[in-house]
Amino acid sequence: MKKILGIILVLCMVFTTGVLAAPAIKIVVNGQAAQGVDVKVISGTTYLPLRAIGELLDVPVAWDGATKTVTVGSEAALSSKVTQATPAPAPVAKTGKYVGSTESDKYHNPTCQWARKIDSANELWFKDAGAANAAGYVPCGVCKP
Repeated sequence: MKKILGIILVLCMVFTTGVLAAPAIKIVVNGQAAQGVDVKVISGTTYLPLRAIGELLDVPVAWDGATKTVTVGSEAALSSKVTQATPAPAPVAKTGKYVGSTESDKYHNPTCQWARKIDSANELWFKDAGAANAAGYVPCGVCKP
């Protein structure tokens, strides 16, 4: 009896391991693979984070917590939402550990693909993540500073 029970237990472990070890979902947009994007599959429906996809498409995405509104696209809409929700601080310096933009609510590692696209007139430099967070900025979903 113990032998049969042991065989059943081993078979259960073998078959459930294959089910639990499903491969990760990979996202590729315009030939560029998304890194570190948290994809969820719930009841057969795949959910993608809008901000990560927007960044890959180089489309601005803004969140207005006061009205609980997500704005996608339109620079004018993004600028007004960002300035209402998180006023841009005065630049601390022209160098630092992280860089943000007056046109967005993200901060980046200086080597990030999105940091290199920030116009120098719009750059805001932060000495650390705490300073960026205190100014209302959130980490980039691509470089994850």
